[in-house]
Amino acid sequence: MSQEFFQNYNVELGEDSYHKNIIVLRGMGFVVPDILTIVKSHELVREYGFIRDSHWSPVGASMVAEAIKDAIENSEVYKNIEHTDFSTELTEQQQQL
Repeated sequence: MSQEFFQNYNVELGEDSYHKNIIVLRGMGFVVPDILTIVKSHELVREYGFIRDSHWSPVGASMVAEAIKDAIENSEVYKNIEHTDFSTELTEQQQQL
């Protein structure tokens, strides 16, 4: 993105639009965590992404994954479904590798 874009970008307006879209999506029944608020309030906010890259860092990806997990676990849909416990185990063949 150009330098001009960043000079003219209205952060407050962007955040307001983001939060309005979350409300719309939740109103449609989607489980949508508010990632922006979580990231901004987290002590590792500076480690959330890369300085010159729009991708999440491993810290950022972990923060978002945790927020999504929490949002799903706290949703009414999740509370009302039958749960199955899973475990990951090495097979005998994998253990021989």
